Amino acid sequence: ELLNNSNYLGLLHGMASPERVIKAQLELMANFPARAEFNSTLMLAEILDGRTADALARLPQLRGCKGVEPMMKLALEGSARMLLGETEAGSALLQKVDWRCFMRQEQIVFGGLLAKFRLTGLPNRELKSESPVADPEQTPAWRKAIDRLQKDQTGDVLPPLPALRSDAIESP
Repeated sequence: ELLNNSNYLGLLHGMASPERVIKAQLELMANFPARAEFNSTLMLAEILDGRTADALARLPQLRGCKGVEPMMKLALEGSARMLLGETEAGSALLQKVDWRCFMRQEQIVFGGLLAKFRLTGLPNRELKSESPVADPEQTPAWRKAIDRLQKDQTGDVLPPLPALRSDAIESP
């Protein structure tokens, strides 16, 4: 499962090429044939590599899999169908997708896939940043440290005063 997650995140962040992920996923699936959820990473890699028909061929294995979220199944199938020219079926599937369930990186990848082909009829998917935590008691320690460091760098905190020097004090 770790290798699958690594391949998936590598795809999302552009750290791994779709070709490399396809090869790694096929090998992984050969070693673990009962793990049908690995098909979702393979399907995304195939879609990103332009092998959309291959991705759709994996759909029957993915549909019965409980290890993949229903929204991801809809997004993968809808995107693949749109890219293959089945715009009515693909658009109908994508209209059901709640993009808020996806990580920001996933939204960016799917948005890029669909925008690249100038597909119309899809709702605008805006990315919204999470609101900061208002309660200081719930703010993690690492975040507090970063905030303090940023305040120091921006000059919001006065630097320590230099030591006083006087020639009268120093001469005997």
